[in-house]
Amino acid sequence: MNLLNALGFFVFGLAMLVVAELTPAVVYFGPLAGDTSALWLEFMGAVMFLTGLCGTAKCLVAALPKPAPREKIPAAVLAHSRVHAHSSLASSGNRATA
Repeated sequence: MNLLNALGFFVFGLAMLVVAELTPAVVYFGPLAGDTSALWLEFMGAVMFLTGLCGTAKCLVAALPKPAPREKIPAAVLAHSRVHAHSSLASSGNRATA
């Protein structure tokens, strides 16, 4: 789902919710059907609204800049630096006592 589709779902779902709430004369309340038309509009409006909201959020998060990948240091370089650091500590300790 791209951003325009998600925004379409969002706006259409919001419109369905508003129609059911603000204009009850448009939604038929008959003795047999009762309140099912308004209930259907509210339910489907909520489903479409949430679908559009989640789709829009997903598209916006995907458009955020990604952090630069961290440079990996090879294990051989790390092992060499540890050995070198250990030998320099040992040699400086010998100088202090001598």
